[in-house]
Amino acid sequence: MEAFESIKLFFDLTRASWRFLKWPIALWVYFVVSIGTLGLGLLLILAVFVLSYLALAEDRRRESAGNDDFRGTGLFYRYGKQISYKTVSIPLQRESDAGKALRVAGELRDGIAQRVAHRLPGAAEVLSPLEIKDRDAPNEGGKDLVRVRSVSHRGSLLVHFLHYAPLGQSVTAHHFIFLRGTHKPFDEFRFVFFSPFTIWMWGLPWVQNRFSILSHLSMAVSNSFDEIDLQTLFEATSSVIVAATEAVLRENGLLTEELHQLIVNNHYNNQRLDLRQASNFRLGSVTNLAVPAAAN
Repeated sequence: MEAFESIKLFFDLTRASWRFLKWPIALWVYFVVSIGTLGLGLLLILAVFVLSYLALAEDRRRESAGNDDFRGTGLFYRYGKQISYKTVSIPLQRESDAGKALRVAGELRDGIAQRVAHRLPGAAEVLSPLEIKDRDAPNEGGKDLVRVRSVSHRGSLLVHFLHYAPLGQSVTAHHFIFLRGTHKPFDEFRFVFFSPFTIWMWGLPWVQNRFSILSHLSMAVSNSFDEIDLQTLFEATSSVIVAATEAVLRENGLLTEELHQLIVNNHYNNQRLDLRQASNFRLGSVTNLAVPAAAN
């Protein structure tokens, strides 16, 4: 046990030291490269700085535009860490056809969006239908979703995405939950400063719309009050979404006892938002698993 504690202490000290040592080491590398290449290396380093800064500015433009179209596996890439994903199959009557399933899916989407907006005015921004398209298949139609977006007092995001997919005599409800913290101007400066080392890891995914710099820089919640606020938002929005789902199902005569129990179980199994268990998410000085490779 003592050996384990010693090893853990050694790695903690090494990680703490690296936070400070990486700055002079990076400066030394930049200096050596510049001298060794008669100034050409410095021009390349400055060019990477400029490219990283422009990418950061473009990320802000993407944020303000609110465009969620994506490429490859970049769905929801702007919203931080996915902390939950649940699916529920909603069976229809045996005589139901594809048209009935499509109608029920639309009523679920619209009815839940209206109820959530009514129950949480000012606390949640509800956007429905939100059509998201795959840019790799421009000729195909997108998918209509409901986005429930909440912002804590300190600027952290908690976002629900709901999608209802009709298939045969059933509708499958998809429920994604994403968490995104905040970052400071110094985090942006640090990102640009170390970008000659990291651009090789995030550059191509960023060009492909599969990586968000702002989201990457915001993978931390460093305030205990912010954690409480996020937990409050999580409980409130999740409970209202569950209640709205059951209300719409009840109106359509689809809320069986078995389906009700399944919805309740899914809700309570995911009842508490635990940032300490969110992979790649940081709470204060506690880091969970590995920070993404492009972080500095």
